[in-house]
Amino acid sequence: MALTFVLNTAPLYRLGELVDRKVDEAAEKLARGAEERAKELVPVRTGALQRSIQAEQAGEHFWELTAGMPYAAAVEFGSGLRGTAARPYLTPAMEEARAKLPEVMTQALNEAAKEAGG
Repeated sequence: MALTFVLNTAPLYRLGELVDRKVDEAAEKLARGAEERAKELVPVRTGALQRSIQAEQAGEHFWELTAGMPYAAAVEFGSGLRGTAARPYLTPAMEEARAKLPEVMTQALNEAAKEAGG
């Protein structure tokens, strides 16, 4: 009597697709979270700078956090004009997102493996 074993590699191919999707979703979540955090941290006088803060996908694997007002950098880094002190809001928001990156990506990979049947 013959004996045959079958190695089904289909879940591995599905895993690759799921990893791509889960990592993309996690990256967007991190970027949107950084946007919200920056909006919490930014000093508000008129609200224009706060409203100009946006996270946008800048490429297949890149997200940008931008403050679109002409004076955005002067607020973030300070300026020599009348001794205006730095009031960082983008940098801390991105640093917080970067600190969460390993945990968020590990979770995304685990979710992908679970969905793939691993």
